[in-house]
Amino acid sequence: MFTTPQPLGLVVGLVAGKVIGVFGGAWLAARFTHARLNPELAWADVLGLAALAGIGFTIALLFGELAFLGGVNAESVKAAVLVASLISAAAAGAVLRRRNAVYRHLSDEEEHASDNGGADDPGTATGGSSR
Repeated sequence: MFTTPQPLGLVVGLVAGKVIGVFGGAWLAARFTHARLNPELAWADVLGLAALAGIGFTIALLFGELAFLGGVNAESVKAAVLVASLISAAAAGAVLRRRNAVYRHLSDEEEHASDNGGADDPGTATGGSSR
């Protein structure tokens, strides 16, 4: 599909570069400053959002056109940005889908444990008197 290394560089830069930059920046901020990740979030959430950052059309297209004025044709730059955005969307979807499955499983376990806990407690038995 790509006949020159520049479009491949765009794809790798948008997909891997955005993930490394956004996730790495958040991790470095949490590690070396007083910033902390919200207790309701996990690092998997940050990873999914970092992957979503790779979806970028306007600025990536503008930079691609400005950076490769003479050497690479505009169609391959546009195709590279589109491919990178699709890869980023698929990666983010996979990470966030996995995250949802884990959270759903944990929620179901908590709900199941609370249901069983109430049934085994003699003080909460239905139909009887607590006296």
